Amino acid sequence: MTSLPDDRPAVFVWTPDTTVVNGQNIVTRRVVKHQNDFDISVFEYPAGGGLSIPSAFWAGFRFLSASIVRRPYVAYLVCARSTLGFVRDIPALLISRSSIRAVVHIHGSDFPELFAKPFVGRIAKWIYSNCEIILPSAHLVPQLVEKDFKRLVVCENFGKVTEGCPQSDVAPLRKDAEFQVLWSSNIMSSKGFFDLVDGMKLARKSHPKLCLVVLGRPHADAEKTEQEIKSALDELGLHDWVHLVGAVPPEAVTQYLEACDAVALPSTYPSECQPLSIIHAMTVGRKILVADTPALCATLGNYPAVFVDRTADSIAQGLLQLIESSSAKTDVTEAHRAEAEIRFSPSSFDARITKILRSP
Repeated sequence: MTSLPDDRPAVFVWTPDTTVVNGQNIVTRRVVKHQNDFDISVFEYPAGGGLSIPSAFWAGFRFLSASIVRRPYVAYLVCARSTLGFVRDIPALLISRSSIRAVVHIHGSDFPELFAKPFVGRIAKWIYSNCEIILPSAHLVPQLVEKDFKRLVVCENFGKVTEGCPQSDVAPLRKDAEFQVLWSSNIMSSKGFFDLVDGMKLARKSHPKLCLVVLGRPHADAEKTEQEIKSALDELGLHDWVHLVGAVPPEAVTQYLEACDAVALPSTYPSECQPLSIIHAMTVGRKILVADTPALCATLGNYPAVFVDRTADSIAQGLLQLIESSSAKTDVTEAHRAEAEIRFSPSSFDARITKILRSP
């Protein structure tokens, strides 16, 4: 391991605006807050298109210029995987062509697709060939191991259930619920939200006190616009078995996890990699229903879960299995919860990031 200078070595962080609440930013904020061995400077850029694009380019050139002048010990970059996002990140990624170490933390399963794109893929291969890549999930390694990177390392995300969370009106809903399912992610069609709703409607025919608690905000994807999702939520909110909470701070999710019986995420979202909603559910020992995808299978590991297709019939059958069965596939033990808590320990995550940043 390379020894550090006597003073705290500088780390420059390139990241989208971290005030936006999502899984990627939760991880980035922890890296910034808990890497106390380093002197961290954060360069944020606005996410999205339109006028944010020239602002992001300008931020990228400021990051690159500051890195050349101040010579940080390492540059830690949180980069996009889309074509437009990659182009936007190029000014910052050019740091990898200098003598400064560039450590890129990837947060999506669609990262390998970038290298398969015509023209842009060739540029990406050239730029990333001198980067160290952090992957949150081992399922991506076979897709990338033959690519030319300076280093490829797996660092799983963390799960944290914060104590002393503010109280809310979760308990009254629980009184009339036979079985309470929690949704704790962005509300997107490709994450299987509406398929879950349709599956719950079918399952409620035999279990009418089955209910759904929804955390998160609407988010457009390739299947539905944000307005289409909002309109569907307005209609869904008329049902007394659905409790639309909206977006809550990450530290406030605890109470909803403790009140629910199961967490569901039947997602086929192409970028889904290691969702914090599932990690959090594992660390508190909740039953889990997810889509049968490589990313979600890798996240669960040995943890019991029901894997379903993203169809109403399959989800309904999965829900009934969770409610009625005590088979090994659904029976979560204290040993499973404890194993997940160790595996996704925040302090272990901090130590892994420190080791990566310290040693080239």
